[in-house]
Amino acid sequence: MHFLTKLKTTSLYKVLLNNLFLIFFLVVILLLALDSPLYVIFLVVYFLYLYKKNKKLAYIGLGVIIIILILFLVRKQIIYDKNLNEFSGYVINKVKKDNYNRLLVRRGIYKVYIYDYDFLDIKIGDIITVDGINKKIEQNHLPNLFNYEKYYYSQNIISIIKADSITITKKVNYLYFRRWINDYIESSFDLEASSFIKGMVLGDTSSLSESASSAIKINNISHLFAISGLHINLIVEMNKKILNIFIKDDKKKDNIISVILILYLMITNFAVSIMRAVSMYLLKIISDRLDLKLSSLDIASFVFIIMIIYNPFYIYHLGFILSFFACFVIIIFTQSINKLDIKLNSFLEIIFITLILQISTLPVIINVNNSFNLLSFITNGVFITLVSFIILPFTFLSLLLPFLSSIYSYVIHAFNFLNEFFSNNFSINIMVPSFLKGEIIIYYLFILGFIIVFKDLVKKKKVLYICAFILFLFIHEEKINFNINGHIYFLDVYEGDATVIDLPFNKGVVMIDTGIESSDVISFLKSIGIRKIDYLIITHNHSDHNGNVKEIMKTFEVENIITSVFDESTFSTRKVKTGDEIKISNYCFYVLSPKEKSNNENNNSIVLYSKLGNYRYLFLGDIEKEIEEDLSQYDLDVDCVKVAHHGSKTSTTKILYNKINPKIVFIETGRVEKLGFPNKDVISFLSKYQIYQTNTDYTICASFNPFFSRIKKTKK
Repeated sequence: MHFLTKLKTTSLYKVLLNNLFLIFFLVVILLLALDSPLYVIFLVVYFLYLYKKNKKLAYIGLGVIIIILILFLVRKQIIYDKNLNEFSGYVINKVKKDNYNRLLVRRGIYKVYIYDYDFLDIKIGDIITVDGINKKIEQNHLPNLFNYEKYYYSQNIISIIKADSITITKKVNYLYFRRWINDYIESSFDLEASSFIKGMVLGDTSSLSESASSAIKINNISHLFAISGLHINLIVEMNKKILNIFIKDDKKKDNIISVILILYLMITNFAVSIMRAVSMYLLKIISDRLDLKLSSLDIASFVFIIMIIYNPFYIYHLGFILSFFACFVIIIFTQSINKLDIKLNSFLEIIFITLILQISTLPVIINVNNSFNLLSFITNGVFITLVSFIILPFTFLSLLLPFLSSIYSYVIHAFNFLNEFFSNNFSINIMVPSFLKGEIIIYYLFILGFIIVFKDLVKKKKVLYICAFILFLFIHEEKINFNINGHIYFLDVYEGDATVIDLPFNKGVVMIDTGIESSDVISFLKSIGIRKIDYLIITHNHSDHNGNVKEIMKTFEVENIITSVFDESTFSTRKVKTGDEIKISNYCFYVLSPKEKSNNENNNSIVLYSKLGNYRYLFLGDIEKEIEEDLSQYDLDVDCVKVAHHGSKTSTTKILYNKINPKIVFIETGRVEKLGFPNKDVISFLSKYQIYQTNTDYTICASFNPFFSRIKKTKK
């Protein structure tokens, strides 16, 4: 205690008090700079500002970011895909899928995903030893999509193993308590209610129905199933009311509640949002008892810094980001309301907090979903009120008193009905392209301007400021209209071909093939701002080329669907053959094949030739050698070739390539290893040209005009 008294009188303590938020902000910019060098300049500028404001504070901040930087670099060397084929440890989570059970197994700080295709009787808390085949943790194959590699970094997941054999050992440990709760929930409640309870109490939403999950996403209320401060506050208040009956000493009550919260933290597998909320609660108790005079912002900032020092890769964890976003927004909003002495009822307060929270997290949410419900702040107000005052309290009450399970089932049925009703009748969803790093910077500079200078501007300048912000959002939403340079995306789909041609200045979008059925292609198209496809050209009737047609037609406005005259599929609006032309704006795609029907469906592929920007492209579909030899009769000036049939040995003839002599070749290989694409002999022959292939480069983006941008590969 003497040490604490002495510490509180030091200049260091006085400098940090009510200023930890400034250190927090420095750490945030450092983490952004670690992910993108673009932010380094902001790190330098902010550090100089901090140095000018208070040298001691700047030196403390510098020490903190040096520690984090060292730990980040050290951890990056440790936490990586170790290509393991065997592993042993405790099962800390289990998710049932249609074809397998996915187990999360931990040993020390390391975790591994195990895929059990035999559906063995493995439960949470069991110790297992696994032998199997390593499934590589990879980067994004399509740009702008959820980055599983970085997510695994944030979770200390070092490998994925497809199990061949699993040895199970039963041993009593603290995880048995989580297993017991899971079994208790499943045995005491029906499927709909138990899946809801597991989502609300354990943060496990894997068993929610597809319709419920879809409606939750549309209503933008997924955060209600991410265990957070709302749950902690409820647990604290419920326990205080119970303990008030038996215990009068506030310190004893706080001690008991602290133990309960730590147990809850263990049950939820130390979920980051719970770690944040529990840590803040415990630090608040310590601050009050020791009279540390820490403000709510100090506490939140300190917890953030400690968690980042523990695991710098938390910056890649969406739950961590949103949890702290919400925390800081609520603290700042509450303090502002108190300073202005504004009285709001509970519902209006929830509406305002939700609105501010959605504005502050917009780039994060958009980059995950690429859609936004314009009415979500109202929907959130309704559902947050419902969950806070009815659903969540009744969920915990039903857990304690299982005879209420039948009533609880009716309540959850009503909630799901309301959830789907709002998603179907009270949503205005718009597709929004992903925010690029530069756009994120501009967005938050606008937000920072609102906080710092907006109140000091005259009315006329306030109007201009708001108009400028709205204009920025409009340009972002319509970015495809402002694209001065066309792009061709050779997508790295799991199987097949998919090529997207985005013409400059919104002159049109042409898509050649769709790949096998996959939601990733849909997500990518949304992320780059595509809402309409002018021409969807399906080269031939194979599922690895037309598997996504129905989903694309359902999601986007498709003006024309082009197939060959020999394609018997029914979704086309126009059929083409040799000699036909497909015109869009001042661009023309010349159809060089098919000329006549072949028994080999690959040879019925549409072959296209077009000048796109500074280059002339030849798209060969899946044609094989005999058709390539026919094409060699054309006098074509070709710069770039989309190689036929994924680089198969049945295609790519010397006759054609020696005739056209391209500069660059693109091979869309797919990633199905058993198909053997691309063929080694084909790669050897094509090596005299510049080769880009999706199995090694992932998605490839070629610009029309190389002056603005060169060919980019997704793989780093």
